[in-house]
Amino acid sequence: MRYLLLVLTISCATFCSAQQLSYGVKVGLNIGTPIGPFEKGAKGTPGTTPLFGILSRYQVTQKWGVQVEALFSRKAARFSTPTYDTPYEHVQEIVLPDTTVYAIVNTIFNGDIKGKFKNTYIEVPIYATYTLNDRWTLVGGGYVSYLVEGRLTGTASGIVGVPGSSIPPVEDEPFDESQYIKTWDFGASLGADYKIYEGIFAGLRMTTGLTGILEDDYPLADGTFRNVYMQAMIGYRFNSNSQPPREDM
Repeated sequence: MRYLLLVLTISCATFCSAQQLSYGVKVGLNIGTPIGPFEKGAKGTPGTTPLFGILSRYQVTQKWGVQVEALFSRKAARFSTPTYDTPYEHVQEIVLPDTTVYAIVNTIFNGDIKGKFKNTYIEVPIYATYTLNDRWTLVGGGYVSYLVEGRLTGTASGIVGVPGSSIPPVEDEPFDESQYIKTWDFGASLGADYKIYEGIFAGLRMTTGLTGILEDDYPLADGTFRNVYMQAMIGYRFNSNSQPPREDM
């Protein structure tokens, strides 16, 4: 939370008039999944995970403003996919008269993978806002996210090696490839806020990553997987009666 407050404090310090500045809190949900070039036959289940944080809006004119947020945002999903001729390291046991040794055999794997993403970010969206009327405000802009904790885990079942290989098949063999999740994520967002009551609002955003969340050398997927999520939230602006600058008639 200290980092969230620091980001918002620095942002607010750039604004010259407290009368044009409002601030608040929000809580909500991320609903979505990373999207990319899955293998034919792959399936995914969108995740529903929490987000919460703080916001600050500076009203530049009667219509236009700038909004900065600092969010704790978790993004998750489940998937299952077939995989073909995937590089695989098999640990081969070799029994000798006086000892047992183990050797790494570089081979291939064909089978099915079941896994899940569970990534936690500190997310900083920066929006331009446009006030349509006393109820509706449109928002659009971009975000930058820092990965606090990333998980890509699952199980694999299938055939190791070429057909007829003496290597036994694997069944629900666990894997953890969290090290391939990138530390930074950049994206765009578009949505709207609706004032329910004085100070209380509901918001909806569609967000999409502009960069992939996996490292380029990730062995189990080609192409770019991007975070694509809908955000639904409710919030409260503490000084929603702040006055924007008057425009000349």
